[in-house]
Amino acid sequence: MASVHREKRNGKTRFRIQFYDKDKQRRSIRLAADTNKKGADARQAVFKRAVRKGLIDESPFAEVKGGSDCNESRLHFIDQGTIQKVLDAAPDAEWRAIIALARYGGLRTPSETLGLKWADIDWATDRFTVASPKTARQGKPSRLVPLFPELRPYLEELFDQAAPGSMYVIGRYRDKSANLRTQFQRIIQRAGVQSWERLYHNLRASRETELANEFPLHVVTDWIGNTPAVANRHYLQTVEQHFQQAIGKWNAAVGATVGAKVVQQWVPSATAPSRTMLQETRKPPAFTEVLLHGTSLTDSVRTYIIPPRGSELSQQSPGKSQFSSAGGAKSGAVGALIDTDLQAVVAAWPALPDAVKAGILAMIRAAKSE
Repeated sequence: MASVHREKRNGKTRFRIQFYDKDKQRRSIRLAADTNKKGADARQAVFKRAVRKGLIDESPFAEVKGGSDCNESRLHFIDQGTIQKVLDAAPDAEWRAIIALARYGGLRTPSETLGLKWADIDWATDRFTVASPKTARQGKPSRLVPLFPELRPYLEELFDQAAPGSMYVIGRYRDKSANLRTQFQRIIQRAGVQSWERLYHNLRASRETELANEFPLHVVTDWIGNTPAVANRHYLQTVEQHFQQAIGKWNAAVGATVGAKVVQQWVPSATAPSRTMLQETRKPPAFTEVLLHGTSLTDSVRTYIIPPRGSELSQQSPGKSQFSSAGGAKSGAVGALIDTDLQAVVAAWPALPDAVKAGILAMIRAAKSE
């Protein structure tokens, strides 16, 4: 960090930079990275303007890098279980509405929350209009937001308690002396949950992260009131839910591959069974164990390789059921070897689109070639 001094030499205006002493340097280090970035950007803008106007020949900050304005350490995802405890600890309906508007509506607090009027809420169409002083400077004074199912009960509760003729949704805490941050800290402590930095911003960020999992980003940013670039840099987070979704999809993909192998055995043969097939059906049904991701050996999924439909066992083989193209699929003995999920796949096979069937068969062929 440094201080800038203006001086004239040989008829030219120059600026001399004097670096701070060690004590001041220590104080400057405590500033967050985004705070230092804002200060550096402001200084660069001032001196760049001075150069354009001919007041100075060059900017002393022309090559100074301000660093990053994104501080990921201050981003926190507040899950719905945590915020429910906070809502339960709120002292009244207005505080529950304040918290819900930030967490489930994505409103900026206090500016947008305190500016919300009852006339802005369209109960019939399940949406409400948010007046935004911040985005008004960019030519967008308001935005339309869905009346999300998680949010609606708290607004309805407050509406039922509102005095006739009330204009604003939040009425008791509009006084300038009301410190919504301090009181919110007390509510969080009363709820017995761990507090987080940037109390209201992280509620907005948590909501935007949730919505981005369900809707296109350009739609989400219209509802939240920022841009995709700002959302990606300062709002959206990678949370535990993403990892669970990824693992679940992976398991589903593996399970589909395994299931496809079994389904193929049930596809009726277009030709009469060969002698080799009849010999194979006399062997006891074999099974393989497939260990899916995240399971133990004892929880492994046993996939039985069922003899192809259409082959019929010899009557001389005692203790074995007969399979035929007409009745093999309905055999109780065979049905006992597969689980309900596989039975659902088999039942759905005739109605599956050709593209899906082709994909399943392609997986089977690929597995056979390994």
